[in-house]
Amino acid sequence: MTLSLSDFQRLLHNGMGRAILYLQQHDSDPYRDVILYTCLHNTAYDPQVEGTHAQYIFDVIQLTSDFEFYRDEILSALSQVDQQENWPDDYHLLDLAVIFAMSGDERARQIIYNLLLIHPTSDLYFDALIKLDGINGLITLIDKIWSSSQSERDDLVAYGSGLLDLLEKRDGADQTQYNLKELSNNNSFVKEFVDSVTLFQSDRSNHFQRKKRSQISYHELKIWMSTSANFSNPPVEWSLWGKYASDEDIALAADDLMLLQDEDVHKITLFLKMFQNRMFPLVPTRLIEWARQIDGRSIWLEDGIINYEVRRALFALNALELVMDWSVRDLALYLIETQNNAGRAVGLLGLNFVEGDWQIIEGLSQSNINHDDYHALGLNVLDLCEARLSIYAVSTLNNLYEFSNCSRCRHRFVEQLAALNTLPDWIIEECKFDCNLDLRQWAHSISATTN
Repeated sequence: MTLSLSDFQRLLHNGMGRAILYLQQHDSDPYRDVILYTCLHNTAYDPQVEGTHAQYIFDVIQLTSDFEFYRDEILSALSQVDQQENWPDDYHLLDLAVIFAMSGDERARQIIYNLLLIHPTSDLYFDALIKLDGINGLITLIDKIWSSSQSERDDLVAYGSGLLDLLEKRDGADQTQYNLKELSNNNSFVKEFVDSVTLFQSDRSNHFQRKKRSQISYHELKIWMSTSANFSNPPVEWSLWGKYASDEDIALAADDLMLLQDEDVHKITLFLKMFQNRMFPLVPTRLIEWARQIDGRSIWLEDGIINYEVRRALFALNALELVMDWSVRDLALYLIETQNNAGRAVGLLGLNFVEGDWQIIEGLSQSNINHDDYHALGLNVLDLCEARLSIYAVSTLNNLYEFSNCSRCRHRFVEQLAALNTLPDWIIEECKFDCNLDLRQWAHSISATTN
């Protein structure tokens, strides 16, 4: 069967293995423009979480008759990158160049090192050097930056744990630790770098633990709020304070929240943060009123200022996920029926679930809602599966596998299908070629186990 251009584009943009399996049997020429687009752009739903689809795209272009064309287009685009313009695409192009260079492409290697000279303090190129040359790449970075300004050294140290993680992923933890120990004995810059990263990690961990434990009383927090002009630099992390506050303090906070006027939007959002990880203990009528104001508006205004009305609605919706009440269920069904943040609304059903809700969610998983809301739907379905995995979830999970554009979530959908013993062989085969390399490995291990 020949895939339409739009179907192939969806598969390729989402990074599904079916596109590779298809190209193994069909000519790639009709899809040349679609393939080129994914060569030059990072189509990951959330690049900060998923990274890039570079290995997947490399596998794709190897199945075409135009490998040199795509390679030249990628390297030409990389030569002209502006790291301030679109870092996800730059990261994608760099990852592809690393793969080319590791395959013996000297032009790709030279471009990577040239970019480091142009942007010597960009962590984007730090990653590329470590992926390409491992410990030797790290030495190049340290030798280049350690004799520079203190601020550049501090930047490298702040990013250092990420570089060491990359090294361990590339060469293995034991080999990496051995290499660093040996180098530290012979290179003072390397020793200073490793010691500085260790100290930085320790200070950061201690700071987090101190903030987590800084449970001031609600009385003290209320005094701070009354004297703070714009609520900046709070003495606590709001959601953590709410999570660990005493029952008495959280009840006092809920009482004061109910006394605030609707016009005091900023302060309301601060109070709602306290109930992101702690059940709101009062009748949720006002939270429902605020949550009903949710719509398609961005949380950011054009001038870069936070739209606190939108944030209030989102925080109220999140807080209601922890509330068991028929009125919360009514809100969920209203939002689903009106297709107003319907995917997010499914989270409200978690504690308010009744028989037949999987059929409602299945219908939603087949609907044409926007990408962000569909992603929220997938996350909420996964939460529901953890709480009440059911055979009635299978059709929904199949739909989410097919249409979700998040490869991390796709991995989890497949795992849930496997837990229900309803994962078909054809999905396992597709997953062996998925853009999510962890999913590829998982699919191969499943095949090895079943065979």
